[in-house]
Amino acid sequence: MSTASSLEELSASGSAEKDILVEAKEKSTIGRDKTYEGGKKLETVIKMIDIVEGKSSGLAKTINSLTNSTSKIDSILNVINEIADQTNLLALNAAIEAARGRSWPWFCSCSGGDKKISRGHN
Repeated sequence: MSTASSLEELSASGSAEKDILVEAKEKSTIGRDKTYEGGKKLETVIKMIDIVEGKSSGLAKTINSLTNSTSKIDSILNVINEIADQTNLLALNAAIEAARGRSWPWFCSCSGGDKKISRGHN
């Protein structure tokens, strides 16, 4: 084999290797660009997760506040119901006493009011 033919072979194989290296460099550049784009998208997703976390934390506080308010309203309604029950018992007692003929003045006024209330709620 002559030196000239060896140089030609070496040059041809160097050209093929050069093509492989150029292609590898292009693919590496594409991979780097895709990685950069993916990183940017990931940053956006992380920011969105932070926003959702903040809003859900605020929502949890609002729900807790609403639960506390509901408990207070429930307590107030229980007191109102107890007062209404006691008022009904007093009115019933006044009506019974009036029917027995023991119509003290305050029983009479309660009894009359009771009749008006009962007519209004029928």
